[in-house]
Amino acid sequence: MKKLFSLTILMIVFVFAFSLQINEFVITGSSGWEEVEFYNETGSSIELSDYGFRIVGGAGSDSVSLPSGALAAGAYVSYTPTALGLSLTFSNSGMIFSLFNASAMIDVVGYGTYGPAPAPIYNWSAARVASTGDNAVDFNIDDTPTMGSANNAAATALGTGSVFFNECYPDSNNGFADQFIELYNSSGTGVDISDWMIMCGDDYYFAGGTIIPGNGYVVVNNPDFPTYFYLDQDKDHLYLFDNNFHRLDQFGWEDCPDGQSFSVRPNGVRTTFDGWSTATSPDFEFYTPTSGAVNPVIETLNKEAFTNISVRSIPNVGIEILSNGNNGEVSIMDVTGRTIYRTHMKNMIFTTKAGVYFVNVNTSDFNENYKIEVIK
Repeated sequence: MKKLFSLTILMIVFVFAFSLQINEFVITGSSGWEEVEFYNETGSSIELSDYGFRIVGGAGSDSVSLPSGALAAGAYVSYTPTALGLSLTFSNSGMIFSLFNASAMIDVVGYGTYGPAPAPIYNWSAARVASTGDNAVDFNIDDTPTMGSANNAAATALGTGSVFFNECYPDSNNGFADQFIELYNSSGTGVDISDWMIMCGDDYYFAGGTIIPGNGYVVVNNPDFPTYFYLDQDKDHLYLFDNNFHRLDQFGWEDCPDGQSFSVRPNGVRTTFDGWSTATSPDFEFYTPTSGAVNPVIETLNKEAFTNISVRSIPNVGIEILSNGNNGEVSIMDVTGRTIYRTHMKNMIFTTKAGVYFVNVNTSDFNENYKIEVIK
């Protein structure tokens, strides 16, 4: 398995008044190629030795001053870790790069398992495409790095369209053979995903003519993974790109339990598209694998005496509520919050059309709301 390390989760979303920027980096290339590029975005020359560069990763941390020399306005300069005098190399799985001067932090980029910027694969780079202060938006992958000149990577497009990750199964107990990745099309119309790409240590491309049907699924199974593409059960992340290299979606996880997948629940309901860890991928939960099918929603109350109440979606039927002898009131609301059904607590199946619903369970001691999606 990939050698990965535990970390304290940090949200790498900062807003800086840039002067010198971290502009592009390569972390794994031919003949051990690693390189980081800086860009002077000011209107005047700056002295590079006035700035320091720090890297933090699973193997430790190190800080150095940039080599002496003037960098003209609008110019670029790049260094290998050795040229910078760093004692560590750049990690394939993830790191935090920081650029600072004597008085302030100037720029911070977290990639891979350490932040929302994408971790580039062999001979590719992560290149700056914007300067919003949000690493997820500001960096994208470039398969033709442009060290020493202006970046030409495609812009990010996180959360656009209707096709996104819906489930992955990184279990490695069967030698990776059972692993899979599932995409879901939340629209009612088929989408052509020919030449779209999933990246995880290597690049997998969908064949020409691949159509994901409306409200349907496409599953990529382990036998179809490229040579260096595999899912690490301990910690990993996935990126989805369209055929123009726009990054559409990403998520990550740590410590996936044996025999469980990391799946979107309720099925197909996505709100966050820039995750890189379990904590930053809140649309996903660890649950029983359901390759190419609806991810079930089952929520059980475990509060004091109310230990057996469950609320779940039954595909093609509706909402099941099991009271198991508890007393109270149940209200079912549509996606606008309008109450469409109310009754005393009992075992019941509420038949309804497809959609998102909210179920309120209310007793004298307990009040809880549940978001449920019914798939038909």
